Amino acid sequence: MSDLDAFFPTEGLITALDGSQIKFSTKIPWKKDVEIIRSVPLDHLNSILTELPTEADKIGPELIVNTIKKIIDTVPEILIQIVSKIIEKPIEWCENNLTFEDILSITIPFFAKYYIGWVKTKDQIVKPASDGT
Repeated sequence: MSDLDAFFPTEGLITALDGSQIKFSTKIPWKKDVEIIRSVPLDHLNSILTELPTEADKIGPELIVNTIKKIIDTVPEILIQIVSKIIEKPIEWCENNLTFEDILSITIPFFAKYYIGWVKTKDQIVKPASDGT
């Protein structure tokens, strides 16, 4: 378990407004990840995501939460689409039965997973060249 797992749990249980219990996990199969990415107009996020630092040591809860705030301000419909796919419920059901806190408890770990994974992968692939001396 990494230090960030404490801030961004990948699994959880929420109680919807209709009283139903929804167990969720942002550890989802590649096929579902691709389905989410293809179904959500992520091009709208480009300007937000390009502002993020690309160094692993700058990743933290404040950065992820601030990014989610920017998404809410610009394209909130993306969050409900992602939640709908993760918990496998229709968008209308999510809009009527989940609270703001519920939406964030699912989307913050989801975005953190992608961002942290991207930075870690980039850091492994793009290493400073040694001068060989």
